[in-house]
Amino acid sequence: MLRLIVNSQTAWANRIIVDGDINDDILRLIDDKFYEEGIEALNVPYIKGKDRNDDEDFFMVPINGGQYWIPSLIRIEEVSQ
Repeated sequence: MLRLIVNSQTAWANRIIVDGDINDDILRLIDDKFYEEGIEALNVPYIKGKDRNDDEDFFMVPINGGQYWIPSLIRIEEVSQ
């Protein structure tokens, strides 16, 4: 299990918990969680792809091929179950 720490640009960090290990494709793990539970389950701020301006914020992570974008990951931690 992995804890992905997202850059929330506040004093508190948002976290995404995904099943997998450090050797897995992180973007695939995030997409899998999105497919299973929806964008709200990620519990992080997001914007829709059509609302994103490339000049506005370059450091974003695409979800579902760019349908949604979340802030960049700042840390990945392995968590024992």
